[in-house]
Amino acid sequence: MFASIRQYDASPEDIEELTELARASFLPRLQKDDGFQAYYVVDGGKGEFISVTIFSDEEGAHRSIAMARDWVKTNAASLLPNPPRVFEGEVTIAAGR
Repeated sequence: MFASIRQYDASPEDIEELTELARASFLPRLQKDDGFQAYYVVDGGKGEFISVTIFSDEEGAHRSIAMARDWVKTNAASLLPNPPRVFEGEVTIAAGR
């Protein structure tokens, strides 16, 4: 498994709108990708939020970064004027209940 993690800075007032936009139009794009496994959005408070995308392969994680960049340009550029901090890599520990 590979993860792509993006940390965004936004106005605290825009977080709810961004969450709904992502749920309505970004998530469906991710879900169509063959390697897609999971997507999470975490509200870090004070206008910070993090998205975590899990793919079965490294190429999928790379694709998700490009998909996110293009989606922001098209759908949320005014809400996210600064580029995110991006982390990606192999998931070395995964646990569930």
